Amino acid sequence: MTSAVSLVLRAVGAASVLAFVMVAYTPVPNLVGRVFSAPAHVEPAAAIVVLAAGGVRGDGSLSDTSLRRTLHGIALYRRGLAPLLALSGPATGGGPAEADIRSALAREVGVPMRLTNLAHQELTEALGRGWSQRDSRVSMLLQQERAGIDKIQVAPDKLKAVLDADK
Repeated sequence: MTSAVSLVLRAVGAASVLAFVMVAYTPVPNLVGRVFSAPAHVEPAAAIVVLAAGGVRGDGSLSDTSLRRTLHGIALYRRGLAPLLALSGPATGGGPAEADIRSALAREVGVPMRLTNLAHQELTEALGRGWSQRDSRVSMLLQQERAGIDKIQVAPDKLKAVLDADK
């Protein structure tokens, strides 16, 4: 009986080592993931927005994740899925902004960067006015100013109706 238990334990140990090797050193997990994952659903949209990812390295180049996302956004744009491509990404550590480097890359491969250029111009103007401590509504304030609007006011009853309809 002892030799039978020993044999079973050795078989379980060998199977465990084999399973570890397959998971750690082969593409088996990736293949299993592809089989069980849902296919991506990509369809035309008003804009392609590529969110910040990983930032900029010390030498001024994009991180791997940021570069992959940027190239994927450019590929979607080239497929004609949207007329605009918007790239985001903050400046960290006093270096260049991730969005600036991403935009330069997109321009180099022939993608017009109207939306990103506009956002960059508004951010530059806001910083020039000393508005760096304000929140994300800065661009709305600049747009209001350009349109000659002093104050935006919403009637309380209309606001309540919109909020109630949202429930």
